[in-house]
Amino acid sequence: MSNNTTKRNWVALEGMQFYAHHGVTEDEQKVGGEYEINVYVGTFFENAMLKDQLELTVDYGEIFEICKTVMQQPSKLIEHVAGKIITAIKDKFDTIYALKVEVIKMNPPLSGQVQRAKVVVEENIM
Repeated sequence: MSNNTTKRNWVALEGMQFYAHHGVTEDEQKVGGEYEINVYVGTFFENAMLKDQLELTVDYGEIFEICKTVMQQPSKLIEHVAGKIITAIKDKFDTIYALKVEVIKMNPPLSGQVQRAKVVVEENIM
């Protein structure tokens, strides 16, 4: 049996709630709706585990601010919202090896009862 193991470290923010004006229809853009964002960042934070210093990991407060800023900018598609969040996180942090973003639209306006519509973007960076 080998002692070689691959560590997979993740920083995650789950259940971020926003009221935003995304949607294809004029009503969605005017009235807005409830959204949930989940972000999972694969990063190397072994040094933060040892030294207890924020600058040695990904600051999830900054991830929240990125999501908040993107959610304030109306888009037609939640796919576009997810893409903007992915791009902004990759631009901010250079120590990440993987990224997963989920954008969830609560109670989408459809002809039947649907609790949520969701897109998931997952990317291996290294």
